Order: sequence, then structure tokens, then C-alpha cells
Amino acid sequence: MKKNKFLLLIVLITSPLFLSGCDIINKLPINVPITFNFQLTGSGLSDTRIVCLSESETYLDYKGDVKKLSLLRIVYRTDVEDSSVVPEQIQGFFQVVIKRGDNGEELINTQVPNLKPIDYKKPNLPYELSLTGEEIARVNQFLNLNMTNTPCFEATVTLLNITGGPPPYYLNGHVDVLIEAEVEF
Repeated sequence: MKKNKFLLLIVLITSPLFLSGCDIINKLPINVPITFNFQLTGSGLSDTRIVCLSESETYLDYKGDVKKLSLLRIVYRTDVEDSSVVPEQIQGFFQVVIKRGDNGEELINTQVPNLKPIDYKKPNLPYELSLTGEEIARVNQFLNLNMTNTPCFEATVTLLNITGGPPPYYLNGHVDVLIEAEVEF
């Protein structure tokens, strides 16, 4: 009797998988990281980079199977080098602007007052940038309308109103954009 109950339980648990086909197994979310590396130097710190989804090996591995792209988050982190922040006590108004690579339309413009770059150097956690729902929606729309053209972004990172020591300043860091690709096999 216990054997029959056990078999019935197995059938009840596994039957939804068989009845729904393999759709559950055929869909898979994949994280696609894109990194904007930057080196800021001088008295006014600003740098612009262009990065395309095609620079992500993960994206290239699954490109033909991607059905949807979604922005998950954007983080700032200071490089791990000993000399990545000079002087170490600098802080300022940190701004990240991300635009479409094809027409320059602004997708994200986020600011962090009084960011201390040294606070986001390993072993410390990176700083997660606050994004509005509108910014996330603009990025997602751009990504999904341009999947076949491999979307590119232009990112500008700026540190303004710097205090904590005299120039010249030096900051070596990264802005990581994490995108989720819904892949269907």
C-alpha cells in the first residue's frame, strides 16, 4: 500500500511537466554582463566609452536564441589596483549618462552626490545605481527593438565638485550593466 501511494505521488508531481511539454525546460534566463571600464585623470574627471552587446561572449553564445532582453541593474565599482583612487579621500558628484549608440538618445542619467570611490573598492560591495521605471523601460525598449542589430551604448562617467585633496585626481573604475536575456531553445 505504501508503495502504491509513493508511485501515485511521483505521478502527480511529474505529470505537469509531461502535460505542459518541454516549454519549461526550453526557456532559460541568461545573465549578460556589459562593463564600461574608465580611467579618469586630471582636475575635471570625465570619460566616454562605447560598448556593444556583441562584446559579451555570453550574448554571442546565445544571440540566435534570445527572445527578450531586460535590464536588471547597473553598479559602479572602483578598480582593485592600489593606485585606483588618488588621493584616496576624494569624493564628489558622480554621474552616469547612458545613451543609445545609434542616435544618441539619452536612456539613463543618474547622479550620486558625495560618492567616495574608495568605499566601493574590493572587498567592499559595489554601489548599485538608482534607476527610474521610465529609464528601465527606455533601455528595455531599445534592447528589444534592436536585438537583430546588436545594440550599442555610449556611456559617460563624470566625477564633479571634487573635494578631499588637490588635483591632479585619478580614478580607475567600472560601470557594470547587467542584462537578462530570455533564451528559448
